[in-house]
Amino acid sequence: MEWIKPTLVRILVVATRTVAISSLVIFVWITIGAVWFPEWWYRVFWNAKVMDPGYLREGLQYLVDNELVLLICFSVATIATLVVTHFYHRRFLAILDAWALRITLICLGALMVVALLLYRTQSERVEAMNDIERVSNATQALLQDKGWTAPPIQPPVDFRYLDGPRVDGLYSELESEFPERERTISSERSRSLIFGVGGSKAEGSGKASEISSYQRKDLSAERKCVELINTLLSKQKMPYYTTATDWNEHELERIRRVLAASIINLADLMEDGTKIIAEREESKAKSLQKVQLDLSSKLRDTLLQPQTKEELKRLQEGANRSMQVELSRASGLVIFDGSFRKIVETPDNQIFEALFAKTPRRITFRFALGAQKKASPIKEGGRLRVFGSIIHELESGGYVEILPIAIF
Repeated sequence: MEWIKPTLVRILVVATRTVAISSLVIFVWITIGAVWFPEWWYRVFWNAKVMDPGYLREGLQYLVDNELVLLICFSVATIATLVVTHFYHRRFLAILDAWALRITLICLGALMVVALLLYRTQSERVEAMNDIERVSNATQALLQDKGWTAPPIQPPVDFRYLDGPRVDGLYSELESEFPERERTISSERSRSLIFGVGGSKAEGSGKASEISSYQRKDLSAERKCVELINTLLSKQKMPYYTTATDWNEHELERIRRVLAASIINLADLMEDGTKIIAEREESKAKSLQKVQLDLSSKLRDTLLQPQTKEELKRLQEGANRSMQVELSRASGLVIFDGSFRKIVETPDNQIFEALFAKTPRRITFRFALGAQKKASPIKEGGRLRVFGSIIHELESGGYVEILPIAIF
């Protein structure tokens, strides 16, 4: 066992040298980086980006793409240092062993100084940039807000018409988003056995495998259709139309929500800017903060107070234009909920129509049922929900036509 102590000493020496060299390399790398890219390194130290692999990967990618010469120079310098130390390794290792702990502590202390200098010189600018980025991200998220989400369809549902094969096809495309239909669980359990022959006993042990499975029963086409509709609505992958009045109300509410959040974020950003200016010029701190707080308060009050009739009229006109543009470009799956009346009836075809908008332009939704489509009787003027795909977007004719998948 005499070899253990020398081995441990050797491991400790190698670890000490490794830590000292690594500390020195990291210090040089960060110091050069802090001079060339202070904002990036500020976020590493003070915004906890050191724990964000994506941020570090983007920084390295930026060096490779835009600062390749700098990266090559640093690599060449590192290789040259390693070559020199190889030829003078005895002297180098002697110095390193004597100064290893001091080198490590000095590098750590110097890194703290670099971090403090970055905070002192970059905090105001970088935090302002972070605020701008935060406001921008919040605004983008709000702009992607599609507004109102239709309530889910609650079974039982009385389907007047259902295209089973199309429901099966669409359901299979989204099957991964539905609750699992089958699960198999295998487990092993230890068992011990005691048996005897002629008065003698013996013991044995072993493992037995157990497999349990769970499987949902096959769903009917009607149940699949309900799940399909509710999934599409909850993920906002399909519009739900009722009347133009409802559409305008939902759109205006979404616009108000986006504007409110955007202006409030802007006011907060301006307040942060005032604080930064006030820190630089203490003599103007009170007056600047008072002016900014008054401005922020006015922005909030102006935004949140009821709009005038003129403003509401302009918003309404803008919403009407947006609605007509949306319907003129409509495609894909849709649900329309309205009161339908029969406008065409022949032995081979029936066409139903529901009013969507009266002003500023009359717009209707239509669907047709041919003789080959088996459907239950549809009450004239009754409320129906039609789930299907748009086959005719809004044009000069003033109607949108739906190829029905389900009518209920």
